[in-house]
Amino acid sequence: MALNHIPCASPHQGEIFVREYLLRELAYTQGYLLTNYHHPNYNGTREHDLVLINTQGVWCLEVKNWHGLIKADQTTWRHENGISIQSPITNVEIKAKMLASTLKNAGFKNISVVGMVVLVQPENAAPLEINDPRAIKVFRLTKQLIRAVTGEQFLYYRPVSNNRKLPPWLMKQISNLLVPLGESSERKTILGYRIEHDLGDGELYHAYEGKHVMIPDRLARIKKYHLPATSTKEWEEAKDRFKQDMLALSRVAYHPNVVRIYDYQPDPNSDDTYWLMHEWISGNTLRDWLEHYIEQDIPIPLEEQIRIVSSLLAALEHCHRLGILHRNLNPANIYLADDGTIKLADFDYARVPDPARTISVLDKPLIVNRYTAPELKISGRHADARSDLYSIGALWYDMALRPTDNKRISASQLSTAGLPESIVQLLQRLLQPEPANRPASAQEVTALLHR
Repeated sequence: MALNHIPCASPHQGEIFVREYLLRELAYTQGYLLTNYHHPNYNGTREHDLVLINTQGVWCLEVKNWHGLIKADQTTWRHENGISIQSPITNVEIKAKMLASTLKNAGFKNISVVGMVVLVQPENAAPLEINDPRAIKVFRLTKQLIRAVTGEQFLYYRPVSNNRKLPPWLMKQISNLLVPLGESSERKTILGYRIEHDLGDGELYHAYEGKHVMIPDRLARIKKYHLPATSTKEWEEAKDRFKQDMLALSRVAYHPNVVRIYDYQPDPNSDDTYWLMHEWISGNTLRDWLEHYIEQDIPIPLEEQIRIVSSLLAALEHCHRLGILHRNLNPANIYLADDGTIKLADFDYARVPDPARTISVLDKPLIVNRYTAPELKISGRHADARSDLYSIGALWYDMALRPTDNKRISASQLSTAGLPESIVQLLQRLLQPEPANRPASAQEVTALLHR
């Protein structure tokens, strides 16, 4: 058995270089090499540039084909041309954790799954200045990479003997498990989009990953909604509400920090079903990101916290100006795109300008969690802009304190977060139980933040 290559999608040039290097250097080893593998999970799919399955375990490789100087720390990589991205080390570690969870849930125990970053260009073409203790997980196309994926230094479990060695039959089982997960059992076309992956049920919809048939570079997150109705009159009212809500939401989406709506259409074969297609975000959710930093006990730099909060405030200011309240801000619907952009998504519980209506939610209570403003726990109709601002405060609280459990938010704990006093005071105002004691608008919070 040699190293078997399984292409899952079209690679970019850097991935081709790494693929050919590994196929050449590992030609006489046993295993599987997946390229552009999409691993499904609830929030979408995580694209793995390459996944190597060999005797030692599973290796998730994130490829960067940058030219020129790269300056990096634990949160951000900055290219000399001005581009900044979330740390690819963090990204690939999150992807590896999700893949490990899939294997464990399928009954594969004690299998090492490790994420690594591969820089395609040599040191003289793309020098890396990095201040991150995880820098040992960054490799070039050299023998050092080959030693890493065939040796024991980077195996996940300690002691090394706890890592299960993979005989050929087990490698094949893992490959067979992963590759079908990346292939949809429902490869149909819906309203100009081909279903690529089934992402499962959300709170109010069933989600898919899709690709536009005529614009192959356009990926979309597709949501399938059923409009509840027990009579023709109710169905007509539900249909009209959904249409008006989507029109309002499409206006909100023309903002760089809000996920863009592509289309919404009735199902051609069902009167009570509607489809919503919106922008596909390549990156991680804030939930994934927070969990990783909490688990690794890595502090989140203040400037990064402020960047994320400032982007969310810009999105909310835009939404509130159009009379739309989100009402469900939480880490799972905030995306940190690979290009560094912060995106607010999932307006399923939003309130549109008519205060009697809520997007896609009929007779459903709002989701209540630690980010929910106190007044929303009583009734969603009590919401105003200050309800969303409470959620901003709760999100920032978790970024600053990185709590390891789901303990109640306590503003008194902010003094232990190492924040400037002005930030502590702002957060204390945002987390006030009474809306009247919070800032009145996202614009006001932004002014206070940058004062």
